[in-house]
Amino acid sequence: MPKIKKPVKVSIIIPTLNEQSYLRKLLDDIKSQRIDDKLCSEIEIIVADGHSKDKTRQIAKSYGAKIVDGPYHPGIGRNNGAKVARGEIIYFMDADILLKDNSFIQKTLKEFITKKLDCATVPQLPFFNKKVGRDKKNFITGLFIMSNILVELNRKSRPRATATCMILRKKSFLKVKGFDPRIYWGEDSELAERMFKKKYKYGIIRSMYVYISPRKVFKHGTGRFFWNAIKLDIYRTQFGEIYSKEQYRQIASINDYFALKK
Repeated sequence: MPKIKKPVKVSIIIPTLNEQSYLRKLLDDIKSQRIDDKLCSEIEIIVADGHSKDKTRQIAKSYGAKIVDGPYHPGIGRNNGAKVARGEIIYFMDADILLKDNSFIQKTLKEFITKKLDCATVPQLPFFNKKVGRDKKNFITGLFIMSNILVELNRKSRPRATATCMILRKKSFLKVKGFDPRIYWGEDSELAERMFKKKYKYGIIRSMYVYISPRKVFKHGTGRFFWNAIKLDIYRTQFGEIYSKEQYRQIASINDYFALKK
C-alpha cells in the first residue's frame, strides 16, 4: 500500500436532535482518540443540530464542537456540516454510537487513505446499555452481522452504506453534491451507489467496527424492525428511492421511522 505523504485534517460531523442521552459518550470517545500527528494534524467536531429542545447544544459546545443548524432531515444536516468543514476527510457519525477503541480514528483513517478511497462504510455491531437476556442479545447481534454480510456481498455491484459511520473525501463528496435532501430513507446507500457509478472509489473498512445503540430495535420490536429494513431495501432495489413519508408508510410496518418534522 502507498505511504501517507502528509497529515490530513479530519472533520467529524454528527447530526443531532435531542441527543443529550448519547452525545456526551460519543464525544468522550472522540476526545480520547490517540492520533499519530504524521497521519492527522487536526480533528474538528461539527454538530449539525435540528433545534434540539434538550441540552444537546450545550453539551456539544462544552466539548468545543462547532454548531450548525441541521433541519428535520439528517442528510441536510450532514450537508450543512460539510459546507463548513475544514477537513480533507469527513467522518459522518450518528450520535448514538460508541467507538470503544481509542485507535478507531487512527486505524480507519490510515486504511481509508492507503486504499485511496473516496467513500467508505464502517461495519456496525450493537452495544447494550440496559439489561438484556443473553438469547435476545445474541439474536440482535446476529442480525447486525447478517446486515454487514449483505453489505459485503453487494460491494462490487450495488454498494450499500450506513451513515451510522461513513468516511468520505470532502472534495469528492462536494463534487457529487452530497446527500440527496429529497430522500426520506436510504440516502446513505444512495450516495454510495451514486459515487460508485461516477467511478469514485468505494470500500468497506476492515480494521474496525462501530457500535450503535439498538434503541430503535427495542422501540419497534426486533423482528418488526429488521423485517421493515428488508422490505425497504427490496423496494429500493426494484423501484428506486423512497422520497416521502407517505411513500415510506405504504411500504413499511413502522408508521414513522425518523419522527421527522416537516
